[in-house]
Amino acid sequence: LLHHAAVFWPNLQLALLELSQDTDTPLVHALLSSNEQSVLARFNHTKRRRQFIGGRLCAREAAQKFLANTFHETEKTALTAIETVNDQTGVPHLRFQGPWQPAETPHISISHTQDLACALCSYKPAGIDIQALTPSLAKTMERYVTPAEHDIAATFFDEADTLSLSTLGCIWTAKEALKKACTH
Repeated sequence: LLHHAAVFWPNLQLALLELSQDTDTPLVHALLSSNEQSVLARFNHTKRRRQFIGGRLCAREAAQKFLANTFHETEKTALTAIETVNDQTGVPHLRFQGPWQPAETPHISISHTQDLACALCSYKPAGIDIQALTPSLAKTMERYVTPAEHDIAATFFDEADTLSLSTLGCIWTAKEALKKACTH
């Protein structure tokens, strides 16, 4: 199965995780904050639980590496000291536990699809999206591709009347990533 991802903005850190059976275990749950564990408990479906956990783990890893690179820390911020909380509109934000706090809290963007999760961390508002290239992209194309965008994409990617799943994935992920970057 192919996937397409789009990322915007420089000076950022990306984390990507392939989700598996081992994603939803007590050992992994121990990395989550009590708030994140409460949110996880609301999900009944295995797939959604894995995606939530994967997104949170990617957010931690991206934030940890971003802060280490930004501040040239010799010791990394502990993964358990980084928490992701959503505001009232669902936008994720980082929160740090413990004595050390960054002078400025970086932005975080999270995405997941099927068996992949990813996160992007940056001081500038940034967005990331990942999308499985499935037939549903073509079936719902009218909802996210305007006729003008269709014509531009067909010309640019040298495709006839029907855009490929790869092209549709590119359009979808670019728009979603940009939307996330603009809502921070």
